[in-house]
Amino acid sequence: MSEKTDPIPQETLRALGFQNEERFFDALRNHPVDFPSWLYKIEKATSQEDREGTDAWAYTEFGRIPLQVKSSCRGFENFHRLHPNNPAVIIVVRATDSPGEIQKKTLRFLSKDIQSRQRRTAR
Repeated sequence: MSEKTDPIPQETLRALGFQNEERFFDALRNHPVDFPSWLYKIEKATSQEDREGTDAWAYTEFGRIPLQVKSSCRGFENFHRLHPNNPAVIIVVRATDSPGEIQKKTLRFLSKDIQSRQRRTAR
């Protein structure tokens, strides 16, 4: 029989989320990153936009794309469940991710999102 574990307190989850969001911005601001030509910059969202589900904005040749930073796959799933119509690209940043890994994930998920948008537009 498996032992039941106590749920992680909300304060701890919020603190982890804040830390990983800061690590996301640190990886993009304070570590060398070679953005592809289609990505101009990534900026932190306003406090109001953050409350509405956008942590950052990616400015691309295809337009401004909202980004949401999560600390786990469960956070990713919960965000989609609570905000099914939010178009944000979700980047899962784990405590073990290096700045380079965060950069690569961000570019990979942005690229996939842009390809998806282009396919929808072409229809």
